Amino acid sequence: MEGDDITLECIGTDYITWYHDGEKMEASDVYGQSLQLKNITEEQAVIYTCKLGDTEEKNITVNVKSYPKFTEKPERLTKTVGEDAVFKCMLNTENYTVQWFGNWKPLPASERYVLDNANTTLTIHNVSKADTQTISCTATVGNFSISAEGSLTVYDPLRITSPPSDKVLGDDAVEFCVEVETDAATLNKTTFTWKKDNATLANIKPAIETMILSVTKMKNCLKLEGSDRIIGQYTCLVSDRRRSKSASANLFAPETMTGLTSGAIIGIVVGSIFAITLVAAIVGYVCYKQSRSNRKW
Repeated sequence: MEGDDITLECIGTDYITWYHDGEKMEASDVYGQSLQLKNITEEQAVIYTCKLGDTEEKNITVNVKSYPKFTEKPERLTKTVGEDAVFKCMLNTENYTVQWFGNWKPLPASERYVLDNANTTLTIHNVSKADTQTISCTATVGNFSISAEGSLTVYDPLRITSPPSDKVLGDDAVEFCVEVETDAATLNKTTFTWKKDNATLANIKPAIETMILSVTKMKNCLKLEGSDRIIGQYTCLVSDRRRSKSASANLFAPETMTGLTSGAIIGIVVGSIFAITLVAAIVGYVCYKQSRSNRKW
């Protein structure tokens, strides 16, 4: 078998020379009349020749049978609650059996645990945090068994619970805030990156503050003051190194948000009142003229 140590014997009274697939062997591999092969590999499965003196030769064929090896084995997976996790356990041979384990115990029967392809593929559907565990498999061929180990780590999803809201440019400072909720294990890895109109804040130096609200919640605020109060769309990119979310809000000029300035609104109101008064006066005048015309008749 591959990895074994073997000794080839060549008995004779003359001096002995060993050849490996036609090539003369180094003296370090030869011990008297014996040839020792240690930790043998499949590459060494060739014909060895023992030459006695100058004439007599003896060929010895070495066959090396390898142990089954994994072509695919369980990986270390990181998933979000609700996703599916797929593990594989496959060998480079046929007619083998596979058994799966969770935390080194046989996996319990569950509708969410599905085995396919002669048990070589394990799918865990709709994972929850309770599914966080070591996942391992043992493949058996006859009397030979080989095992491999992976893992499943499940996190709560990264969610934006309170996105920033649109603002109107005024005399005061403008503040955009975003609140997120994530897994307690990834809270300290969560980062916030603000952009304006999908570009970095190259010419703006706002005040940015991050607050821890709980073991799973954070708040980040972007504060614009003075000349940094530039109209446009502001986007917050939230990431915990594995997942990313984004939310946007706009800073409008006053006339953009309302459609009209306050002066224009006052003008419209006054104009409307004047128009109504004028119409009423015209109607009154027409009625008066009609009344006088009727009296003449």
